[in-house]
Amino acid sequence: MNEIRLLGVAHGDVDVSENMERTLAIEQPSVITVELHKSQEEGILKSPTQLALELRVRSVVDRLGESARQLLDLVIGNHGQEFYSAIRYAKEHGLPYYLIDALIEDPFVKGTEELISLSDEELLLRVTASLDEHRKLYRNLYRRMELLQEINDVFIETPTVDQTRCVLANQRDTTPAAALQDLRKQHTGKILHICGAVHTLNDAQGETLFSILLKGDLNVTRGLVVHE
Repeated sequence: MNEIRLLGVAHGDVDVSENMERTLAIEQPSVITVELHKSQEEGILKSPTQLALELRVRSVVDRLGESARQLLDLVIGNHGQEFYSAIRYAKEHGLPYYLIDALIEDPFVKGTEELISLSDEELLLRVTASLDEHRKLYRNLYRRMELLQEINDVFIETPTVDQTRCVLANQRDTTPAAALQDLRKQHTGKILHICGAVHTLNDAQGETLFSILLKGDLNVTRGLVVHE
């Protein structure tokens, strides 16, 4: 029987490319799908406002140490790499892959206009984290998501899931759910979908991607990208 497996990732993790390669080698998928729209296969285009913010942040970060500059390069350079690493893996291994997300505003840049309005001093506070602090943050985030998935297996309704619905457009769940249901009819083996970790949680309203697939009586499992 075909299996749909949701693989949750934390966007912005500086180690995501290496972690994704390790995870895919373990998962051995037959088909890979990612949380991108088909128009984004060649890269996530940046708006003029985003580019202006990036240039300004780089000029401000020049006043900081090398660790902050390195972190900034990694975070900006890693934008979307959790997905592009998976696409590269699919191409290298001759696997079919699909970009199945809805085309909506990039959730990573909704705060761009607010950031660009900050003073230099305020902006400095946003980019002074060291690489060690950054990695610690993401390790803790993955531990939290692991715990939520474990709790979810027993108790469907969790406050965290309900709270996240206010920042997620439901189209981000219904569109890939429909695509995965169609792909299940076209392919055999494991279909691995890579998405933000919150989409792998269950909720009582049945609005997350995982919940929608469960309601469809599909053979669906979930996990998180391998991390240290």
